[in-house]
Amino acid sequence: MKSPPIRIRAPRAGDFSGWFRSVLSAAGGVLATLVAHPGTGALDAGFAPVASELAGRREFIVVGDACHGFDILTPEIRRYGDDGRWDGTAIVVDDGRPGVTTTIHWLTATPWGGLWARGSVGIYAFDGLGMGRPLSFAGGRALPEMSPLLPLEDGGWVTSDLTRFSNEGVRDPSFARACWLEFGPPNGRSLVQQVIRDPQGRLLAIGNFVKSGPETRLGIVRVLPDGRPDPGFDPAEALGIAITEGGVLSGQPLSLALGKDGSIYLEANGGAPNRRLAQLDDRGGLIRWIDLDVSGFLLPPLIQPDGRILLGGTFDRWSDRPVTSLIRLLPDGTLDESFQVELGDGPNRGSLMGMELDARGRLWIHGGFDRVNGTERPGLARLLAYDPPGAPPEIRSTVSRPRIATNEVLYLAAEVRGDPPPELQWMRDGQPVPGATHRVLQLPVDAGTSLGSFHLVARNAGGVQELEFPRVTLGVRSPLAGQLDPDFDVSLGRLPDPQILMPLPDGRLWITSRWLASGAAEEPMLGRLRADGTWDASFGADGVVHGNGVVQAVLPLADGGVLVGGTFTRMAGAGAHGLLELDPQGRPIPRPWPDLDVSEVTALARQPDGKLLIAGLFRRVGSRDAYHLVRLDSQGQPDPEFGSPLAPGQVVERMQTDSEGRILVAGLRASADAPFPNFEALGLQRLLSDGSRDPAFVAGANRWNEFFILPGDSLLVGLPPQPLDSEGGRQTAFDLADLSVPGVSLPRLPGFQMILLPGGGVIAPASRRSDSQMELVRWHANGTLDDTFQLVFGLRFDSPPEVRSMVATPGGAVLVALMDSHAANPDAVHRLRRLLPDPDTVFSNARLVDNRLDATVATQRGATYEIYLRSRLDAPNRTRVDAFDGDGYLRTVALPVTPGDDQQFLELVRRRRL
Repeated sequence: MKSPPIRIRAPRAGDFSGWFRSVLSAAGGVLATLVAHPGTGALDAGFAPVASELAGRREFIVVGDACHGFDILTPEIRRYGDDGRWDGTAIVVDDGRPGVTTTIHWLTATPWGGLWARGSVGIYAFDGLGMGRPLSFAGGRALPEMSPLLPLEDGGWVTSDLTRFSNEGVRDPSFARACWLEFGPPNGRSLVQQVIRDPQGRLLAIGNFVKSGPETRLGIVRVLPDGRPDPGFDPAEALGIAITEGGVLSGQPLSLALGKDGSIYLEANGGAPNRRLAQLDDRGGLIRWIDLDVSGFLLPPLIQPDGRILLGGTFDRWSDRPVTSLIRLLPDGTLDESFQVELGDGPNRGSLMGMELDARGRLWIHGGFDRVNGTERPGLARLLAYDPPGAPPEIRSTVSRPRIATNEVLYLAAEVRGDPPPELQWMRDGQPVPGATHRVLQLPVDAGTSLGSFHLVARNAGGVQELEFPRVTLGVRSPLAGQLDPDFDVSLGRLPDPQILMPLPDGRLWITSRWLASGAAEEPMLGRLRADGTWDASFGADGVVHGNGVVQAVLPLADGGVLVGGTFTRMAGAGAHGLLELDPQGRPIPRPWPDLDVSEVTALARQPDGKLLIAGLFRRVGSRDAYHLVRLDSQGQPDPEFGSPLAPGQVVERMQTDSEGRILVAGLRASADAPFPNFEALGLQRLLSDGSRDPAFVAGANRWNEFFILPGDSLLVGLPPQPLDSEGGRQTAFDLADLSVPGVSLPRLPGFQMILLPGGGVIAPASRRSDSQMELVRWHANGTLDDTFQLVFGLRFDSPPEVRSMVATPGGAVLVALMDSHAANPDAVHRLRRLLPDPDTVFSNARLVDNRLDATVATQRGATYEIYLRSRLDAPNRTRVDAFDGDGYLRTVALPVTPGDDQQFLELVRRRRL
């Protein structure tokens, strides 16, 4: 029987300043460690970095027994071992673009022993050996946030604005809605100063915010694992935090630290000479104030297990006593005389820019010093802070995945305690998992992987503990709602920057360019794509026709041709003045169109009786006055029974007829003949068949220039979406809770601002101003946000891909035109992508087997599913037979049915999880 590990402590000595190790042979070959240090700030002689090897490294983080150094101006990360020496290798952050050097913005350690590095373009994940890859997730999603990250044990992360993402890169909107932060004016820029995670999985954040979700929280909040602000934790009053008459948050916490006994430490009063450190209990109650008799820059404090407090930064005095930027306080706040550290030598005593305390009682420091306690140390050193008390291992499971899919990463995690820090080893089916020696297991799951059983073994001098995790099953991941079709990525280099996307019933697509060609030059203006995204060679010159202006309106015709309007005098080889008909092959068809005194058409619509409505900047059509709007009869001449109601300066940008033949017009654009400064925008109006304004339609919708006509002639207008009844009256507004987070806006697109889905839902773009990310959000037909749908474009914070136009196809897919100014190939700057239809709106693989109806549901996280059985298709009643929460995996539903009755069927209802 093997003996447990043995820990041997050497005698203490006042001048003993080293941390010595030797490997001893114990019974059974178990390793033991010989350690000695007095915990008085003595220099760890075993960690001796060399100045030449630190060249160009100004920032450092600690992972296990290694220190990683980097500089924000270089792409290279160096790893320094437990002895402080560089082994000559380097991790290089590189986004792969030729001739472009990536620089590092920050580095953070992961719970599984790796690193995440933010480069100037992208975020990269590295394991403990330096092997790296761009950080991307299921569905081709790239990491969307630029703000510093707090990696979580389940492979997800939390950003500095308390936004949480899953390990697939999917933002958790319910978490964001529960804890979103509201910042009080003016108080400088919105800022979260610090976010940390406690052992219970709760997040503690400090900053200049005044609310978290529905709760008033002044400068400090604790967020529960589900995103709700902890209702029993609100220490602002005890800390003296308040809002002044000017809206400034006074007494805002500046730094945050956790004590080993569950207490919380905050530097709560900024500014000398009254800087104080507050100690709170786990409920937020004030235990004591500790006066900080220093003036200068302070790092967040570090709290030893015995309650002693390490303070570092840039300062030279404690009260009236000279000190050198690093001191230790006793638990009562008095200076610990036994902790003596000298940084630098002579009048320049040096400063600290960072410090970190590990579980072995070692203090890692870096900053502007060249000596520590008289020994040369080139700005990086390790000190001996305390001697941990002995304790056997304790293991508590924190993350246990029930299912995992191939080509994903399995995360299992545990909280581990013990002294000395236990040596850890993950076991699968009784065999060690190579390299899995951290409290979090990160295991890629490849095709054919046999998962088996998992154990975590913790071993130290006090004993051994083993924890078995529940078995993980191999499932099939559901496609993500909002997932881009990997097989549809069309370069629009031949027809760049599209303004209009107009789908046809057969799957083809009209597409127009926004680029303006003038004079004799001709550029691509109108093209047609097949359903598979290839250019339709039967139209124009290999799918495109050219002209010398820009197309602003497209009206598909019954014969497969198209009527186009815009600002052009020549198109498809023929002269034209703002209006031209093309046949299905893109050839011009001569029509006796009346002359327009201004050759610019902005909108086209066809009435049920076949008459054509034309809007533009003209004031005269043929021999008739027609201010910016005209109707042509079946002969193509101005209809004398129709008159324009538009006032000077008003321009129609959108036009459509409803079920009763009434005409909806909208626009906010002004023409040059507008009577400034008293111009009144057209907004949204409804016209009768003679062109007069409909008096039954509610006026005052003048801030809308986008609209959709819904069944019953009700309307959906504006951005954000606003429902109106058939007479223009307001209805219940769409849920904007997820978009009320500071820094999120709904932008105006050059083309259509939102799209209406066949089921009545809406998709609109949103941008996050904090990092310039562009994303799409979706609402259900009833106005509630769809939590299962998330799509963020790109990961660049300087100039991300931009949504230029989008449209819903009759089959339920969504086409999105993107502009990416960072594309390596000029032809790839403008691209057309397709979103797949929702995977879980219908059953798949439904089959009747032995009086049992089997079906497969592709579930989504954040949604609940109800299964109903009807006796026949037209039966008025249904019976609920099953209900479950979605977890992002395929789920099989098997229900008994009446033998011989082939009219029974299942019905699936997806609901948003509250």
